Amino acid sequence: MANLDNFRIEEAYKLKVLGENSVAPHRPCPKCNKVDCPCANAENNEENCECGGAPGGANFQGASKVVHPVMAEACVDFAARAIKELFPPDGPTRTKILGDIDDEKVAVAERKRDYMNWQLTEQIEEFCDEQEQMLTQLPLGGSQYLKIWYDEKKRRPCAQFLPIDNVLLPFATANFYTSPRVTEVDDISDWEFKSRIRSGLYRDTDFVRATMDPEPTGPQKATDKIEGRSPNDNEDGLRRVYHIYTWLEVENDPYTKVS
Repeated sequence: MANLDNFRIEEAYKLKVLGENSVAPHRPCPKCNKVDCPCANAENNEENCECGGAPGGANFQGASKVVHPVMAEACVDFAARAIKELFPPDGPTRTKILGDIDDEKVAVAERKRDYMNWQLTEQIEEFCDEQEQMLTQLPLGGSQYLKIWYDEKKRRPCAQFLPIDNVLLPFATANFYTSPRVTEVDDISDWEFKSRIRSGLYRDTDFVRATMDPEPTGPQKATDKIEGRSPNDNEDGLRRVYHIYTWLEVENDPYTKVS
């Protein structure tokens, strides 16, 4: 009986070794969960994985590593449906008159509507494209931002899509609108940087030309990989600037003091 038990244990051990050797070449990478990843082998672990990690940079404990073409298809389908509702051919602006309605108020409201629709459909050439780009990223990010400002150089309003990972809020803030401080991360070229100095947006101080690309975020790395972008020698002199919007109360200033 003892010999039979030893035989069974030995056979079970051989089967275990055979199974591990058979599964090892097909074991997925611990980060990106792909079998064809160069890191996908029995010896590799998350510390020495070189594949760049999970899609979107989700490398934290408990992060979802689900990748499926249906997710991209759903995002495109959502953007296509949303853009028809948010940006119809005649423009997104509609009129709403509060209080008593008369012919003069209706005429003023219609003129404002027509002017704003002309701005969004013709004057701001990039508005529709930026909004479409934002809508494709919205389902996965949950929230995205569309920045609108007046450009003195172009002499017209401008629109720019801001990914959610490029807008920084304090940890304890409730939401974007009640936050005491909002920081926008913007990667601009050396030419744009000097142009903003000449326009008076930035102060003219001593600065050093950027020689390295700004460190991309996790989602940006995944996007660049999908679009086929690769790091270069930063010939455009890309530099990272931070725009901080906050409340500032200046001492001995009667305009900022509340009576």
